[in-house]
Amino acid sequence: MLFRSTFDCEIPQSFVAASLAALEMPDGTWRIVQKETVAVTWVNWDGTVLETDENVPYGEVPSYDGDTPVRPATEQYTYTFSGWKPIPLKVVKDATFTAQYDREENTYEVTLLYDSANVSVTISPEADGGKYAYGAEVTIAVEAGENTTLRGITANGEEMKAGEDGTYLAEVTGSLEVIISSMVLEGDDRVICGETAEYTASCFPETEGSVTWTSSDTEKAVILDGVLTGIRAGLTWVTCEAADGTSVSRAVQVLYKDVTST
Repeated sequence: MLFRSTFDCEIPQSFVAASLAALEMPDGTWRIVQKETVAVTWVNWDGTVLETDENVPYGEVPSYDGDTPVRPATEQYTYTFSGWKPIPLKVVKDATFTAQYDREENTYEVTLLYDSANVSVTISPEADGGKYAYGAEVTIAVEAGENTTLRGITANGEEMKAGEDGTYLAEVTGSLEVIISSMVLEGDDRVICGETAEYTASCFPETEGSVTWTSSDTEKAVILDGVLTGIRAGLTWVTCEAADGTSVSRAVQVLYKDVTST
């Protein structure tokens, strides 16, 4: 490192000056010299050294020559480089400049997947511009339609539990996918003695596995593979049970052939 403006004097060994350097001479005295250049260090927000300039001319404005500093985004914020602190001005001593960033709070979508034909879902509050701010709490209310059973609700694969009021509460800390699983039983609500009626059960989302069909009163009607046969006038309940134990039922009135029930 180059120096200029030298002079001799006796000073304590611990003396340190920002723009000066102290050199011990053979006779035990110290020589104070003014630095011709200074060292400039550029660091990131976390203290990581980005660049070191050892020979910045005394009194000049230093410049950073590396890639634009980056601060990784978090779930809550996205960061954009905004400059250095302190602002680089003419340097007359060794200096360190730290990267500064503007931050913007992230927003996220909440996606609801469900059988809209048989299940009603509302979410509150409504999203501002279709997205929610990080940390926002949303309440999801679910109502199953006729002959429909809810099988469960998950948020990003995690099972949700209903509160005392029957609604579901979720905190938005990232993109949220809420899946409302349901099962619906479709078919006629009546069958005539001696005739048959077909019933189908469907799940949302679709699932694999066999289902089991039962009639609550086999003296009134019997069912096999979704085909119900009327035997005697009266009321029976047709139930379809999935492999996971979820079931859905509906009432079926068995009528005489003359369509007069007893």
